[in-house]
Amino acid sequence: MSNTYYLILFFAVRYLLMFIMLALPKFFKEPINPVEVKQSQKDRESMWPMGLIIDTLTFAAFLSFTDIALFSGSFWVCLLVMIAAHIVVVEPLYYGFHLLLHTDWIYRNHHIYHHRSVRTEATTSMSFTLLERISYTILFAIPPVIAYLFGIFNFWAVLAFFLLFDFLNSFGHMNVKLESQWYKKSPLRWWIYSPEFHERHHAEFLTNYSLFMPIFDRIFGTLSKKSFE
Repeated sequence: MSNTYYLILFFAVRYLLMFIMLALPKFFKEPINPVEVKQSQKDRESMWPMGLIIDTLTFAAFLSFTDIALFSGSFWVCLLVMIAAHIVVVEPLYYGFHLLLHTDWIYRNHHIYHHRSVRTEATTSMSFTLLERISYTILFAIPPVIAYLFGIFNFWAVLAFFLLFDFLNSFGHMNVKLESQWYKKSPLRWWIYSPEFHERHHAEFLTNYSLFMPIFDRIFGTLSKKSFE
């Protein structure tokens, strides 16, 4: 099959996942923030597919300018290496970059676009200025690039990785209460976040900067005091 087929699939499956994530909150009774979403937010976040388009165009460029073989490695080896690269490389880099986004000039000119959504939805996870979204495409491309450099790139693993990434990203913006007492007291709370954890960032702005792993906020002292209450 041609690269075009895989590029379309890369975009389409991730696009469909977002609609599933938008529908999920309907099955939960209690929102974190009960405020109605304003029309201005809906209009702003209607541009969310832009991120997927940028990702797909970047992938297309990568296919064009490298000698990449789409299936040079096994599915599981490629997927596990990318997950490890995400944990070891992307998570700490994102934490530092997110702190930078909250410095005065960058926040006022870019990141505030995302934070205008105080009552978050799945689409909030992809609502950014063009420049900020391009920076995320570069940052989150690190795991598949590492897989390519190690000669273990596998398209299906890359697609699975980004579906998992998109799920977790939109999951944290779903605005539904999910934390159980078990979760609040377990070590798991430091390694995978919840919608409640990320909601504190949108409510307080200067806490809970981590991407998916709250352990970094704990280490660097930026954890909200209201986390895991």
